[in-house]
Amino acid sequence: MALASVFLAFSAGAQAIYTPYPVPSDSIATVDQAPDGYKVVYVSHFGRHGSRYLLSKYLDAAYDKLDKYDSLKRRAVLYMYRIHNGNVGKLAPLGAMEQEGIGRRLAQRLPGLFGPDAPIRAKSSMADRCKKSMQNFLLGLGQGNKLSLSESSTLPIYMRYSRGIKKHQFKFNNDLNHRIWHYGADAVCIGLDKDLISRLFTPQEWDALQADGDIYYRNKLFPYSREEAKIALPLLDEIIFAADAFLKGKRKYVAEFRFGHDSALVPLAALMGLKGFCLWRDEAAAVGSLVPMAANLQLIFYKNEIGNVIVKILHNEQVTSIPDLHPETYKNSDPYYSWSELKAYFLK
Repeated sequence: MALASVFLAFSAGAQAIYTPYPVPSDSIATVDQAPDGYKVVYVSHFGRHGSRYLLSKYLDAAYDKLDKYDSLKRRAVLYMYRIHNGNVGKLAPLGAMEQEGIGRRLAQRLPGLFGPDAPIRAKSSMADRCKKSMQNFLLGLGQGNKLSLSESSTLPIYMRYSRGIKKHQFKFNNDLNHRIWHYGADAVCIGLDKDLISRLFTPQEWDALQADGDIYYRNKLFPYSREEAKIALPLLDEIIFAADAFLKGKRKYVAEFRFGHDSALVPLAALMGLKGFCLWRDEAAAVGSLVPMAANLQLIFYKNEIGNVIVKILHNEQVTSIPDLHPETYKNSDPYYSWSELKAYFLK
């Protein structure tokens, strides 16, 4: 059997944090319909980097135990290791496409906001995969001329928060199959197929590994209380400050885009009280559906003639809600939140 075919065995579906971005079925996004009397004035976006190559710690975890695997799995590990030569942790071609598509669809939804001279601001963490994600997003948005104005930041708010969250430990990476699971889960992110799962694992074995992977990343990333989620408060503070500054006429940017990691997005979404992210509400959505590659949060701000501001929240480009709050609804039935009430809830 050809070595490339061996890797088809790593199957798929949701692969926890390695799940590729769920691209909407419509290639052209529908133009956003603002509630009567309102118009879109501002967008705040936080996005995870797109699909990437494995990080070195997971790549090495299986490679360091190479002599412990049977011949077929050993060949698969060597194959993946060679593919990663010079690419460890970098944005994959699929990740670039994911980000370009997200930016393009945002421009399609809000055509009046992103003209060639639109004042926008974009920042990312220092990680190359985040910088490249930001660049591809801006190209899709039609703002490629702003690439020279985009920034990378070493500030913790763009990096990883999960180190500060108390972990509810779940042992995962010591088992040989757990170690190689990362290889299989990431395969589709870097352009490898996902068929013939039973070639390296039985369906039952793979299902068990998938379940373990979901538990592992849920415990690794998700805060178990709102107090734990406050590790993301500096990021939420910046989002609020920037939005208020624009709404008060003290800041020119009509949109601000931030790019970081799953370990920043998850506690941010939990602190915001978004549906699916709050484990203290006994929510149990699969990790891959909440924080796939290129996962994103978008706050869309609308303003009317008398100065009232309402906000619609999108998670992975789909309208979402905050179960603890009662939104206003208009003719399109989407939930909108008063900005003043939303701020008070965020900061309580």
